[in-house]
Amino acid sequence: MQARDWLVDPVVWPKDWGVHIQPAGAGPSAFKYLGNYVARTAIGDARIRCVDENSVSFRWKDCSNGNRTHTLCLPGLEFVRRYLRHVLPYGLRSIRSYGFCHPSGLVQPML
Repeated sequence: MQARDWLVDPVVWPKDWGVHIQPAGAGPSAFKYLGNYVARTAIGDARIRCVDENSVSFRWKDCSNGNRTHTLCLPGLEFVRRYLRHVLPYGLRSIRSYGFCHPSGLVQPML
């Protein structure tokens, strides 16, 4: 593979990447499945409980405690700060985090 003008660590170009591709079904079922990954927002409207001029209350699931749901109330600025952490730079799409995009797959410097 030829390196282009992309901002990618040059160490990754000579690697033999193993790509895992599997079918997602066909027709409406594939559209519904893939739509969850391509067009999903950081928080759905159904989880937001209350919005006022100072705060936002929303439900969240505690996966480490039997998937119990809790309600959290945050000041508006803190809610927006946390929400914007999920917004990708212009032109990027998030499908799934595999390979070098996965947090545990970051390229480590060779010593």
